[in-house]
Amino acid sequence: MRKSLIYAAMLLIFAACSKPSPVNPDPVPVPPEPKEYGTFAGDIADEALGLRESLLACEVALPDSFAGVLHSDDLSIHAIGLEEGDKLYFISDDGDIQEASSVRASGEALAFRLPEDLYPGDWNLRLVRGEEYQNLGCRTVICDNPVSLEGLNIKGKVTCSGAPISRVAVSDGFEMTVTDSNGEYRLCSKKENGYVFITCPGNCRPSLEYDIPQSHKYLGETGQIDVADFALERVDNSRHRIIFMTDLHISNYTNGDLTWYKKVIVPEIEAAVKETSVPSYIFSAGDSTTDHRWYSFNFALPEWRELASTLPAPLYQTMGNHDNEPYSTTDFTAEIPFKKTIGPNWFSVNIGDIHYIILDNIIYGVDDNPDGKTYYARVTDAQRQWLRRDLLMVDKETPIVVVMHSPLYHYITPTALKPHFYNQGMVKEVLDCFEGFECVHFVDGHKHTNHNIILSENMMEHNLAATSGSNWFSECQSGTHYSRDGSRGGLQIWDMNSRNIRWVHKSPGSTVSEGQFHIEDLNVVPVERRGEVPANTVLVNVYNWDPKWKLSITEGGRELKWTQVYREDPYYVLACPEEWSSVMAPTGTEHIFIATASAADTPVTVRVTDRFGSEYIGTLTRPGSYDLSKAVKFLL
Repeated sequence: MRKSLIYAAMLLIFAACSKPSPVNPDPVPVPPEPKEYGTFAGDIADEALGLRESLLACEVALPDSFAGVLHSDDLSIHAIGLEEGDKLYFISDDGDIQEASSVRASGEALAFRLPEDLYPGDWNLRLVRGEEYQNLGCRTVICDNPVSLEGLNIKGKVTCSGAPISRVAVSDGFEMTVTDSNGEYRLCSKKENGYVFITCPGNCRPSLEYDIPQSHKYLGETGQIDVADFALERVDNSRHRIIFMTDLHISNYTNGDLTWYKKVIVPEIEAAVKETSVPSYIFSAGDSTTDHRWYSFNFALPEWRELASTLPAPLYQTMGNHDNEPYSTTDFTAEIPFKKTIGPNWFSVNIGDIHYIILDNIIYGVDDNPDGKTYYARVTDAQRQWLRRDLLMVDKETPIVVVMHSPLYHYITPTALKPHFYNQGMVKEVLDCFEGFECVHFVDGHKHTNHNIILSENMMEHNLAATSGSNWFSECQSGTHYSRDGSRGGLQIWDMNSRNIRWVHKSPGSTVSEGQFHIEDLNVVPVERRGEVPANTVLVNVYNWDPKWKLSITEGGRELKWTQVYREDPYYVLACPEEWSSVMAPTGTEHIFIATASAADTPVTVRVTDRFGSEYIGTLTRPGSYDLSKAVKFLL
């Protein structure tokens, strides 16, 4: 009786993540009901129903996934109670049952190879012994596709400096496979996106067209077989530099944006590439163009591609809301010009020891918007499914940099956050994909502000001020370069040394040490701009502040107590005084600090130390002046 109770208890524990299956005389049961992603949809025996499932092995240890494996690989699972003669089956949700080959039990390990005809997907693993079986769990398999698989319509080979590369991920944005030991791949695709792409290995680089890395190939009709080969070049990316830009909004507009871009931004990028001996890459976080001006000013994505082709480093691009076809009412059709002109709107690339992911988090088109507006922020279900598979190919210790357009959050007080996605649930959908990874950075734009958020111990978001500042209107009006939160718009430069990452904000026209913050004497600012503050208040705007930075404000060597506030920067109104549009109006920001000095004519010194220990120092001679006399000016 005691043994029966123990056995029943074990069955109940196992049943907590399982469901009953129908009676089947075959020792390999029929497939289970469809499951949720990452869970096991297997079954457990119920003796009252006469089923034959038994607890054949215990303490079963399956890998998290079988990602990046080949049919020629020797694989194993571990458990107690395995016996010689045990068989292992892979069972899909749609009824495909395949037996693993070369199965042999040795001690507490079951060695095997993938079934000969197994294809990538989610599979239930079942241990079979005679007429008894045990469900082991469900795992995602990302492997090389067998030659015999029906529906194969894309094939090719991936080489680097002439040598074939195995285990390179290949995808059409939905399906995923890997190259085999000969560097060859095969894919069954519906060709909805019209292309296939690879995740480039970290020590290789694709060829360039219009400065765009060609890690994708365009496809023909669904019924034809496309051959898409990728010939890569070997390069040492163990140390490399990333130059981030966002929200360029080039449109050949009357504010002279084309000229300002060439005069203000291009020299900064050229200097950032020239000053280092390591490979450099440029990433754009979207809105390179301005959709509603594509046709009225004859500057759309093809014109931007031509303009960007002169940049001094490869350019990886993200879709912004203004990079969508403005007359489309659905997200899929709105993406077509970007896909045909630039390339995939979601993909990944390894550069050195860092894994980079490009996401399209803009749902564009009134037909796909629950509120009937032009767009909203979310990562689609299909994209997240691809993302989860992509991340299975990455070990948890690898640093990940995710580049997208819309931020996850924005500040509404110095510490309180609000989701910038449609709702908090849609933010969580994205963050959950990265659970367990040790270092994840999200880099985005859209708001034309700087903010940095420590999301968790291992996740951080970097929202970048627009590279165009105020859509180039501050240049047009005052010859300066400021964004809506008073930050000096520009670039961010990230230096990667193996898995170590450092970043810094780069203000155009200034050295790094000079372009991290500015100080204002609020005594001289009109009351309608300075707000209700005590007399002798000074304001410090630290553009790239995050909670691990340090700030010191002193007057005559005496430390002043400072307060972090959420407010507008009155300096921006000087830089961009005219009301061009509501989206370029001054906005509150959390990286402003105020302190009260003892008198109106004492100098104030500010020392700011970033999270990497670099110190930046500036002194304000008071009384100050409410003008742009000390601002960096650019002239046409």
